[in-house]
Amino acid sequence: MSTLADGILRMTLLAARRRGNSDVAQDEMARRWALLPTPEITARLRELADGSYFRPPPVAPGLLTEILVHGGDIRIPLGLPFEPDPQLTAAALDFLTGPVPIGFMPLRRLRGLRVHATDLNRTWRDGAEVRGPAAALMMAVVGRTAVFDQLDGPGLPLLRRRISA
Repeated sequence: MSTLADGILRMTLLAARRRGNSDVAQDEMARRWALLPTPEITARLRELADGSYFRPPPVAPGLLTEILVHGGDIRIPLGLPFEPDPQLTAAALDFLTGPVPIGFMPLRRLRGLRVHATDLNRTWRDGAEVRGPAAALMMAVVGRTAVFDQLDGPGLPLLRRRISA
């Protein structure tokens, strides 16, 4: 919530003051929020919930990917529908299957695998195919196993082994 509520610039500046440690900066921002009265926190969360004010900048595919993946991390275990915008999910998959998805997964995870989004009719990379809905593919690529029942293809066993290793 800190990055969305306080803004990326404020978060970046605080992280810089914390020797580049964004985890420490986010923890600090979250602790500040926790000191606010509950009604104020609730009101702010409701303002943020519609998400219509937030447009990910095109130069920040990692941030977009993080927002989408963590949205799935919250919704999927709660049994809520996880249906992010297909264009944004495709942009996240562009990033994740690109040359340097730094910090999201081991670079070798997708080596020799082709990722095919059946709902978008788009394919990334080459090799044994893993296919399914784009949102499920995005979650699986970053190591979330809860979506594996939505996927199939000859590359799925290899992806499973790489994530469980």
